Amino acid sequence: MVCGMQTAPAAPAWSYRLGMGLAIMLILPCAMAQHHVDVNGTRTVATYTEVDARVCRALASPVIEITEAARLGRLSILNDQAPQAVRGCGTLMVPRTQIVYQALSRPGTDRLAWQVRYQATARNRSDGATIIVSQDSDPAGRRTEARVPPPDGATRRQ
Repeated sequence: MVCGMQTAPAAPAWSYRLGMGLAIMLILPCAMAQHHVDVNGTRTVATYTEVDARVCRALASPVIEITEAARLGRLSILNDQAPQAVRGCGTLMVPRTQIVYQALSRPGTDRLAWQVRYQATARNRSDGATIIVSQDSDPAGRRTEARVPPPDGATRRQ
């Protein structure tokens, strides 16, 4: 679950403006966002990018430092590139940093915290999330149906 996308160039509520039109573009989780994940499941918790909107150029992906580690799972920090629509620039291939949570075998609640360091501002931003690990991650409490294997000799099309 990603709560918001900050884009540039837009009003201050949508972007961090730095002198001469430099802007940071990010996809952010809500402050202490809450995520549900099944035991042994995986969830992308946050995704961060940075763009110089003056020249429509992607900057290096932000650096993440974990400040409160997972107790019931593992955190991975992944760096890759993905296409992203940037207001006034069209679609750019943007380096991104993602925080991915993988639940282990115990249900419970995990609290995570991290700092994000951006190239353009040389500032840190603190973020975090609460992860609820359960046998049934559907927040409405609905159980999903288990897949039944086909009878012997039958094949299932996907």
